[in-house]
Amino acid sequence: MSCEKCERDIEQLRGELNVLRLEMIEVVGGMLARVDDVLANIDEVLATVKTSNRQMFADLQAQTDAGFARLQACIDAPFRTDRKDDEPPKLN
Repeated sequence: MSCEKCERDIEQLRGELNVLRLEMIEVVGGMLARVDDVLANIDEVLATVKTSNRQMFADLQAQTDAGFARLQACIDAPFRTDRKDDEPPKLN
């Protein structure tokens, strides 16, 4: 085997290696793009969950406030004596 043949083989292998490097860079770039898309979707989902949680908390707070207000109104209302004994007390 001559040195020229070895050098040609080496150059051919270097060329093939460079092609493989470029293909790997392209594959990794595609994977990174997909990861970026997934992360963007996760950010959207988290933003939706955060908004939903805030809305649910606000609704729960409003219901709780209304319930306590009704309870306080019942406590503050004068005791009704004009009901029959078999009739349950009337709550507002």
